[in-house]
Amino acid sequence: NIKNNQVIVGVKNIGAGHHLPTGVADFRELWLDITVKDNTGKIVFSSGKLKDDGDLDKDARPFMKVFGDKEGNPVGLLFWKYDKLLSDTRIKSGERRVVRYDIKDTKNLKYPLETTVKLNFRIYPQWVTNYVQKAYPLLPSPPVIELNKVVKTFSKNNNRKAFF
Repeated sequence: NIKNNQVIVGVKNIGAGHHLPTGVADFRELWLDITVKDNTGKIVFSSGKLKDDGDLDKDARPFMKVFGDKEGNPVGLLFWKYDKLLSDTRIKSGERRVVRYDIKDTKNLKYPLETTVKLNFRIYPQWVTNYVQKAYPLLPSPPVIELNKVVKTFSKNNNRKAFF
């Protein structure tokens, strides 16, 4: 949905029976990749893209756990320093999570808008691969798996009615 200068996306964990992602949830990457194009094909909003180095861009909002040390810093691979859970944004079984993204320049939007939302998964982040490749240079980068994709078109008059 595009409403009040926001892209609004809902994600529901159906049938998993556990939180998503599961497993080593501080390394699993599950995130929304969003692209909104105007009627000229110009990208007017995007989020959740991979940077050139393979890491998620800073605007991505991954669903994951983040473990921290006593000072509240993420521990990453230094798991033995784990003291507390800093955040847990995983999606519980049966839960529908609504995520909102601000569109900055809505006055100049040229409708209709084509919006593509992908739910992507990667077994571990690129920075982990980079670290391990120092010892094992032939280790391939983990693939990004597209779990779901929805494409919707919003006209100026119907942008309040359709939801993802």
